[in-house]
Amino acid sequence: MTDKMNFFQRYNRIMKITFLSVILVAFGLFILQAQIQYQNIMRQATERFRETAQSMDYFLENATNHINTCKIAAESFFFDPEEAAKQPDIFTCFEDNPTSGFFHMDNLKEPFNKSCYANLTGKGSYRNRPEEYYQEIKMVFSLLPIFRSAIANLPFVPWVYYTSRNEFIAIYPWTPSSDFHYTDSALGQEFYILGTPFKNPTRKIFFTSAYVDMAGKGLMVTCGAPVYRGDEFLGTVAIDATLDSLNKFVSNFPYRPATLFLINERNEILAHPTLAHSSDTSVKSIQAAFPSQMPVQIDKLFQANPLTIQHVGKYLFTYQPLKNAPWRLVLLAPRKAVFLNQMLGSALVLIVLMLGLTFMLLVTNRATREEFIKPAEKLILHIENASRDAGMPIPKVPVTWRPWFETISRIFGENDRLLGELKQNNERLDSLVAKRTSEVRERNIELEKAVARLKEMQEQIILQEKMASLGVLTAGIAHEIKNPLNFVNNFSELSVELCGELKESLQSARKKFDAKEWDAIEDIIANMEQNVQKIQEHGKRADSIVRGMLLHSRGKTGERQMTDFNALVTEYVNLAYHGMRAQDASFNVKIITKLDPAIGQISIVPQDLSRAILNLVNNGCDSAYEKKKSATGDAFNPVLTVQTRDLGDCVELRIHDNGRGIPANIKEKIFSPFFTTKPTGKGTGLGLSIVYDVVVHEHCGQVRVEAEEGEFAEFIVTIPKDAKSCPVRMPSGRTRKADEKV
Repeated sequence: MTDKMNFFQRYNRIMKITFLSVILVAFGLFILQAQIQYQNIMRQATERFRETAQSMDYFLENATNHINTCKIAAESFFFDPEEAAKQPDIFTCFEDNPTSGFFHMDNLKEPFNKSCYANLTGKGSYRNRPEEYYQEIKMVFSLLPIFRSAIANLPFVPWVYYTSRNEFIAIYPWTPSSDFHYTDSALGQEFYILGTPFKNPTRKIFFTSAYVDMAGKGLMVTCGAPVYRGDEFLGTVAIDATLDSLNKFVSNFPYRPATLFLINERNEILAHPTLAHSSDTSVKSIQAAFPSQMPVQIDKLFQANPLTIQHVGKYLFTYQPLKNAPWRLVLLAPRKAVFLNQMLGSALVLIVLMLGLTFMLLVTNRATREEFIKPAEKLILHIENASRDAGMPIPKVPVTWRPWFETISRIFGENDRLLGELKQNNERLDSLVAKRTSEVRERNIELEKAVARLKEMQEQIILQEKMASLGVLTAGIAHEIKNPLNFVNNFSELSVELCGELKESLQSARKKFDAKEWDAIEDIIANMEQNVQKIQEHGKRADSIVRGMLLHSRGKTGERQMTDFNALVTEYVNLAYHGMRAQDASFNVKIITKLDPAIGQISIVPQDLSRAILNLVNNGCDSAYEKKKSATGDAFNPVLTVQTRDLGDCVELRIHDNGRGIPANIKEKIFSPFFTTKPTGKGTGLGLSIVYDVVVHEHCGQVRVEAEEGEFAEFIVTIPKDAKSCPVRMPSGRTRKADEKV
């Protein structure tokens, strides 16, 4: 039999080996392809990054070349005395503006036009100046062809200008003085200061930090150079580039996961797709370009060789210093995004590979199926048919498979015979089991009824004993207190009347007393009358409490009454508070009540609902006070807030404390009987169980809790006003309708 079953093992072995081979080959090729793709992407991105740096360097080289040309032309101008001595006709276009205190060239005259000339504005008047002053102006006009060439060759440049220490400035393209003219602040800007001998003794080309353009073009940087007449410093010639123009170099980087940005030697961002714009009012630091979760030590980042890919946390980082400016171009890319992009690039290769390997698997499966699967399928079908009819004929199969089919037919024939005998025995056994089961079921039903009756009687006896003992004790105490309390109330009322009569009697004899004696008598009588009224007020309150105790002792649980809900809440909140004060003289919790006057009277069982209110208020006061005791200093003030609301068909009672709260893992257990978090001897675990029983079972209401551990706990009780259809739980555990007689 073992030899005949080897073909299943052979088939399974072939399929497992084939499938494992497909997975391993596919996985290996995929890893290889992913590595190659990742390396290609990083090489291409680095090459494109280098090209971007070269493009920006070319722009800066062009700008510095124009600046250097302007510097050389300006300084060479003074070596030609004939050229310096000429008086150009453009001088006739100068006009003074006495009101504003500067001169300008706003009104150019023929043959001069604004497209070819700069507007030169200066402080004061252009008249009566030294010859050197006019020679410097002539030098500026000699630079105009270079200015025009710079604007034409550098499309991103908004201005080319010359700033003189003699308090004038020439800006090209021509701009009216109403938009921009020379002011004293110009000599305080970096485009001038960085060219002065003090800041630039070597007379080299300089670059400013980012600043807000005085002519309204927004944030920009300036490339400038100092101009000298021999050893005399005259001013600076400069070219501006806005941050938006620099952004054009970094915004078109083709590898989307990566971000390119440009920083200067002060680590200020000069170009960034999202963080640097000409419309901004301030320039951002390099820190703004790094994600908050990226660990950054800027000095270490730039210690590595340029164009070296650095792995910083979850990000890739590299940089390239620019040759023609003290700036650095930076590339930052999330490693995960780069990896996912290259994975997408490898997905097509993986799909083609898997399809090819799947085809190979199908060919292998076809070969194994012809040898093993088809005969095995016929064998399984024959087994199914023989299980229903052992006389089924054997199908046409290869000779090597026929012994299997004959064996199966013989086995099922024997099986049918044995099943027939087993069926007869089972029928006899089922008959006996059914008879015994019926007897056991009847006895179980009788036993369950007996246990239920016993449990009901036990609950009734326990409840009656408890209520009887508690009622007797309460009635006795209340009766003993009520007799002297009646005397207190009656004599306090009589004392109030006597105080009034005394005042009337003394009023008739007022003339016998002087004013000082009469004021003292009136104060004594007023204090006496106020004290008696206080005795009467608190005597009535004590009488109300005694009546409540007597009402509880009479055992009328389950009877609904129209009750002033707000008055009931107020009474038992005060009772709970004073009970806590009686147990601990140092106890002090601020009670805040917010009662909705629209509630009025509702149908409830006041004796039972009052117990629920007592339990909730006691728990809230205890939690807030315990948190106060564990707090250091006077920073914490325990507060209990009691609020009622009219919800239409229902009323809502909220009891909120700012105590220790309730842990989330025990919220579902707090209404279970005997569950408590208090130390042994301080709590029975029945308080919230009674609350749940009274509110939910007896009043058809809802009780839920909202709490946060260490912060607060709020119990929310909702009770319907109309309880005609609400079943009330009887002491025995049975329920009845609210209008059913007890």
